Amino acid sequence: MTISSRLGSIGRALEDRNYRIHTVGYTASWLTFWGQRLATGWVAWELTGSPFLVGVAGFLDLVPVIVLGPLFAALADRLNRLTMVIISAWLGVVQAALLAALAFSGSMTYASLLVLVAMHGVVIALYMPSFSGLLPHLSAKRNLPAAIAFNSAIGSTAFFVGPALATWMIAADPGYAFASNAAGYAIYLVSLYRLTVKHAAARPAVRRSLFGDVGDGVRYAVAHKGIGPLLVLAFFAGLLFQSTQSLMPVIADGVHGRGEAGLGILQTLSGFGALAAAVWLSVRGRLEGTLALVLAAFALFAGAATLFALSPLFWPAALLIILFGGAQTVFRTGAMTLVQTAVDDAMRSRVVGAQHLLQSVAGAGGALGLGALAEVIGVGPALATAGIAAAAVFARVWRRRAAMALALPSRDDEEDSGPGAATAVVSPPAPHVTPGRTRA
Repeated sequence: MTISSRLGSIGRALEDRNYRIHTVGYTASWLTFWGQRLATGWVAWELTGSPFLVGVAGFLDLVPVIVLGPLFAALADRLNRLTMVIISAWLGVVQAALLAALAFSGSMTYASLLVLVAMHGVVIALYMPSFSGLLPHLSAKRNLPAAIAFNSAIGSTAFFVGPALATWMIAADPGYAFASNAAGYAIYLVSLYRLTVKHAAARPAVRRSLFGDVGDGVRYAVAHKGIGPLLVLAFFAGLLFQSTQSLMPVIADGVHGRGEAGLGILQTLSGFGALAAAVWLSVRGRLEGTLALVLAAFALFAGAATLFALSPLFWPAALLIILFGGAQTVFRTGAMTLVQTAVDDAMRSRVVGAQHLLQSVAGAGGALGLGALAEVIGVGPALATAGIAAAAVFARVWRRRAAMALALPSRDDEEDSGPGAATAVVSPPAPHVTPGRTRA
């Protein structure tokens, strides 16, 4: 009995050797990544006791993504994407090891924390567009929806398990959470060095400005009638999600008075909702109906985020955070699937990277701006303001759903024969050509 016959859509994705090997290291790195993210926020809260300064730490984690992300994305569309992912993993090992050393030695200061948080932002800025361009070459195109959803399930599992484990580590010493992340990156490196990817670069380097390449990617995404509106929603999803995550220690302790235990409960339940949604998407594993699903999930996500922020009681808030995590995962995973299957491979890292960039821009602004607003009106009303704004934008995008449906893929492509077959190296489109309808 084959893997695919036992596991359905997930099994088909895992039958691709490169995807299967990559999944091992990817799982380890994301499991420890979320533990470090939680530990970083908690250390910032312990060192300062200020929601605004916790928000500053979240802001600095995202600034390098905003500043460097577009350039790294343009490079990823020129250079070997696997090599760029490997470099990012090595930098991740160094950054996490330095955090662990400072924590264990008792010499951590808020300033040193901010420096290393910014370094982590550089790691993510390099990793996200490089990996986004690499992923379709690890899995056959017909398996791409299941592969993307299964990656989301891994991330959601990590978001569920990582913080739960990290709360115990943080109670002993945050250094354990940082050290575990260094180990996670090291395991990921082992998997990366075992990959054999034939088409890791979309095209050879050309005599053209990187900023010109960035501009081409922006024009392509804005002109695409399906991808453009999805990127707008991605911006507001990032605003809600990143801001809520950055201010979660304040909500758990400052609003509900639950301390580390309450923080662990909220993070774990959010991860549980995300995990359930991601597993369902992995089993579903198809494109049909994905656009409608994505739009419905965004509306549900915005509503759950607003009600969670305004809840004066801990356990109703805990139930809402399950819905928050699940709906956010359905939106993010579904939108990524649609973009990955619609975009030209020569533009892949720039366009998919733009989705991550917009989420990071929104998250950085939200972490800082909403952190400052929370100092004045309280963390709940501040986050609810973002939820209401997201709902208003969704109402405008909803009116464009017919045009989006025409521009985005609506069925699975069963004609490719292996990883990268349907995403082979192609010549880039003319910089100012408006993309027409894109088929799966």
